[in-house]
Amino acid sequence: MNIRLKPEIQKYVKKKVRSGQYASPEEAVNTLLAHACRQEELTAEDKEELAAEIDLGISQADRGQFTKFTAEQIIAQRHKSRSAPKKAR
Repeated sequence: MNIRLKPEIQKYVKKKVRSGQYASPEEAVNTLLAHACRQEELTAEDKEELAAEIDLGISQADRGQFTKFTAEQIIAQRHKSRSAPKKAR
């Protein structure tokens, strides 16, 4: 399948690849579209669970229970988890 992306979308994809978040434009587009698909599939129960987790995180932060981190650390951790071997079930 060949598609033509709008210039602003092309710029966004290139930015994500340059930042190291994705290895290639194909990976970026596939991952971002998969994420969009999952968001569309969220049930009311999923949304309630997410809201509860967010509320918990806000409460913990209000009490000073949080860890400082940078975006680079999160990206590195995500890359590490992606490259880790999958566990057999």
